[in-house]
Amino acid sequence: MVLSYSFYGASQAISQTPSQTYRDSLQALINSKFDISTSTYELEEEYPIGSKAWSDITVRLNHKINTDTGVRLSDDWRTVIFKDTAHITEVGIKFNIDNEYWLTINTENKRMVTASCLIRRCNWVLKWYSEDGLLIQEPCIVDYVKMIGSAMGVMDGKLVREGTYDRFIYLQANTETLKINRDQRFFVDDLIFRVTKRDTIGHYGLIELSLDEHQINEEIDDVTNKITDYVTRPPVDTSNVGITEILEGSSTISKGTNGQWTIYKKNNGTVQSDVYTFSLIGSGANIVSSTNNSVVLKAGITVGSTFTLRATNVGTSAIINKTIQVVEMW
Repeated sequence: MVLSYSFYGASQAISQTPSQTYRDSLQALINSKFDISTSTYELEEEYPIGSKAWSDITVRLNHKINTDTGVRLSDDWRTVIFKDTAHITEVGIKFNIDNEYWLTINTENKRMVTASCLIRRCNWVLKWYSEDGLLIQEPCIVDYVKMIGSAMGVMDGKLVREGTYDRFIYLQANTETLKINRDQRFFVDDLIFRVTKRDTIGHYGLIELSLDEHQINEEIDDVTNKITDYVTRPPVDTSNVGITEILEGSSTISKGTNGQWTIYKKNNGTVQSDVYTFSLIGSGANIVSSTNNSVVLKAGITVGSTFTLRATNVGTSAIINKTIQVVEMW
């Protein structure tokens, strides 16, 4: 039987390439076997980067082996293998595993049959105030060594060790962290370090900060809460002397529970009847109900996440913020 050229062309359009057929078969095999493993876990993934939008995902978590020595790395390192062979993963994506944050520091998905990534556990939370006075809390990796090359600090001979009083910090590159500047100071444990170098190119998706030890100034640094330049944060407008607006309520809320916050405006001690609207910055809670001066929130389930409750005065447009953290139920 002889086929016309037009029929031959149409038949080619609906057939799969051998490569795609193999990939579909592999995906079907993975789907049937993926959950039959002791290394299968459910965790939370933040995507897109910096969005604070978390979704549940089932993956396999494997130990990471040093490819030079064959020695297994510590529990601070894991390889994540995704069920979907086309899963999108990027350097800088955060994961939440058992209420601990992990940061993606390497990926293996370019022209690969399957999708996987290397993650490392965050061991510190940097705290600082943004330009508009909001408290930023960013999980990060603090290290004594500099990660170099595609192995991202996993292989011997690809590390540069700093002096005793220096640190490297790796954190997700997002809208807030990209504003970190040279000479900015941060608490790391009980010490303060100052940024001397800032690299956003070496590990695209991450920010690498080089820091040296600096002095604590107890007049402006909040030693208890580990926040530098606490006193010098953007000042509250005091142009209306005698008028105060106070957003009362706890700075924490237990996961999955409701909490109430109330705002009062006082003029020389006399409570005013101003009307307020309420909004949330961040994804740690939802608004259940509100009145002219109070709001009820329901917390999410991600322990350690923070969000900002914002009260806006309808008449004066004055804004009062309160940072709230989701904590474990006791």
